[in-house]
Amino acid sequence: MTTGGHGHGVDELCEAGLELYARALREGRVRGEAAEGAPCLIDFSLLQPEVEDLYWLEPVAPAVALHSA
Repeated sequence: MTTGGHGHGVDELCEAGLELYARALREGRVRGEAAEGAPCLIDFSLLQPEVEDLYWLEPVAPAVALHSA
């Protein structure tokens, strides 16, 4: 099990991480500063910078995230 920015594993995201990842999936992307409260999403590669605008983060598809966990 790998630990992230707040000392939890990828198999159990923190509440802030779960909420932000769900929001990113619903909206298709979130601003980079939104991830400051959930650095685990970047640590675990669940959010990645948008290619055309690095100020935005795009969610990795849940199927891809499950496969890499």
